[in-house]
Amino acid sequence: MQDWEARVAALWQQVDVISPKALVTGIDALAAERPADDAVALFERACARDTAGLESAAEPLYRAALASKGLDPYRQARASIQLGSTLRLLGRLEESEQLLAAQLQRYAEVGYGNALYDETRAILALT
Repeated sequence: MQDWEARVAALWQQVDVISPKALVTGIDALAAERPADDAVALFERACARDTAGLESAAEPLYRAALASKGLDPYRQARASIQLGSTLRLLGRLEESEQLLAAQLQRYAEVGYGNALYDETRAILALT
């Protein structure tokens, strides 16, 4: 898995010099190496689509990644934040607000030391 994540990271480092389509295609190719329900692969596929401006295609992948319960706490928070942002862009403001409020509650349960707390609050404010 570590080698796979390194290859994913290397592709993300090229995000400014490759087309959005090439990013999605590259991430999909890497994700195909993992089981179909692999939470991290689903998350990466969602992120690629979000970056490419394909919010409608990103949404179900974020949901699948979160539902799988296989994300580490950092990626779980990022997936919630990014799904909240995606829902906002899709005009589903109430759903976005609920998702982000739930993420803030998770932070409250473990303390405010999470690096993504401010990011969550910012997306909620935009919503």
